[in-house]
Amino acid sequence: MALLIDDLSNEDPSAKLHSIKRLGQIASLLGPERCIDELIPMLTELIDKIDCNQELMMNLADQLGKLSELLGHDHNSVHLLKPLEFILPADDSVVREKAVVSLKVIGTKIS
Repeated sequence: MALLIDDLSNEDPSAKLHSIKRLGQIASLLGPERCIDELIPMLTELIDKIDCNQELMMNLADQLGKLSELLGHDHNSVHLLKPLEFILPADDSVVREKAVVSLKVIGTKIS
């Protein structure tokens, strides 16, 4: 797990992509509290570093919607709104579409 988390900070885009695609595994191992306190803020910071790589942004937008299932209570999904807020204005329409799909998934969980 530590390697997957370290790969999120790696300069190599393929290493980042590998970890982004496995965010579900990382989140499962960390548990809801650590996801909210550590993983989501890390992902939010990551967006600034990868915003020029559309493939990474698209995969991250997709995975954020899937993380809502792993945060315990539905109301915890609100924490995923911050990173999506930074992805939604992306120049690439595919990235925006993935972010909107994730936002819809998260929106169904927030009362």
